[in-house]
Amino acid sequence: MGKKSEVNHHHKNSKFWLVTMSLIACGLAWFFYGFKSKPKSDISETTSSADFETDLKAEPVEVKPPHPRIVEKKEAAVVLDQKRPPLPSKSLTPQEIRSVKDLTHRFVKALSQRQSPQQFISELKALDLKPAILNEGQLDPLTRTVIIRTENSLIGTRYIHAQYMGSKGSEFIQHISFQIRPSETSFQQAEQALHDYLPRNKTTTESHPDFKIWSLPDDYVAWVKVMDLDDLKSNKYNAIEKSDVGSVIIVVEKEIH
Repeated sequence: MGKKSEVNHHHKNSKFWLVTMSLIACGLAWFFYGFKSKPKSDISETTSSADFETDLKAEPVEVKPPHPRIVEKKEAAVVLDQKRPPLPSKSLTPQEIRSVKDLTHRFVKALSQRQSPQQFISELKALDLKPAILNEGQLDPLTRTVIIRTENSLIGTRYIHAQYMGSKGSEFIQHISFQIRPSETSFQQAEQALHDYLPRNKTTTESHPDFKIWSLPDDYVAWVKVMDLDDLKSNKYNAIEKSDVGSVIIVVEKEIH
């Protein structure tokens, strides 16, 4: 009777520990499974397409300004490429057009009549332009180039310039020119004035939207051009400003062979 009771008691204890160990094993299994599966759920949520796009949009993007030297180089390039800025929209006035015609007529007259420096100066005085020989007293007896400039200008024009070459008493016109202020119609009016006053036997040798040249008798040429920055800088006698770009020049001169 005593042995049977001990056996039953031992059996009950064994059964108790077996159940306890099973419960512990299940608890551990649930813990490890839950721990491993939770990151998968987090990753799945954070990598959804909607959330990923939102994160990208919210992320600040730093845009660095160009290097100062690069900006300077670009600005310099723009200046070089745009030597001729847009011309002022204001057209030449009727009085300015009259100025262009008057000077062109005097130039062609001086050439056709083979006027001497003194005769040409008289023509300019008649227009109240106060002409003077710029290099008087410095004339080289061999080359003898007489340069004539004016103190005044007709409205809308400036920088009247004449050069005579040759020994005294037999000088000939080497170059005469003047400039017209920039405007949308300056080139057109200058071209028309030359067409009207140049000899009928003139021949057009080149024609472009901003440059035209005619061949004249006695090895002379006449031309008109819209000037860019390089053109303006090439004349050492004239002061220039940025606003002068686009000025139109009329020239009658001896052709260089």
